[in-house]
Amino acid sequence: MLTPEQPATGSFNAVPGNLGSFMSSVQAQHVVTEPEPEPIETPEDIDDTVDFGEEEPEQKVVPTNSGRALARFVDKGWAFGAGLYAHAPSEKYRSTSQEMEELEEAFVDFLNDTGINISPAINLIIAVVAIYAFKIGDVVRDRKENLLREAAEEEARKPKQLPEEVSE
Repeated sequence: MLTPEQPATGSFNAVPGNLGSFMSSVQAQHVVTEPEPEPIETPEDIDDTVDFGEEEPEQKVVPTNSGRALARFVDKGWAFGAGLYAHAPSEKYRSTSQEMEELEEAFVDFLNDTGINISPAINLIIAVVAIYAFKIGDVVRDRKENLLREAAEEEARKPKQLPEEVSE
């Protein structure tokens, strides 16, 4: 075991003699160097070759979830509008699973071919609108039915009054 009274052997001193020697061993040595000057370009150094774009252009791949989000948005939007127009539940006008797959593929192909890139934030907005905004028709319909039901219940609770006899 090393103690402060024993001389240290080697380059490692397990117990420093004082705080100053400990701090100097911990601190990194910082050397300031002058930046090298940038070389001056001469006309011979300039590369005047023309790139004719022989490389293949980068292919953007649209995530499938973008096509799926747009397809579901269109499907729910159509069903919502059709249900409002027909005064019927919107589920009646939704696409089948096979039709939805075809619509998703069509949207993915469209986004790939046009190069439109939909960000995750836009995907989120589309999903939220597709889920909640198209439920507004159901909410309005339910509210109307509930108000009519409550009015009928309130009318039934009122005591029935006999019509006053008309004096002649």
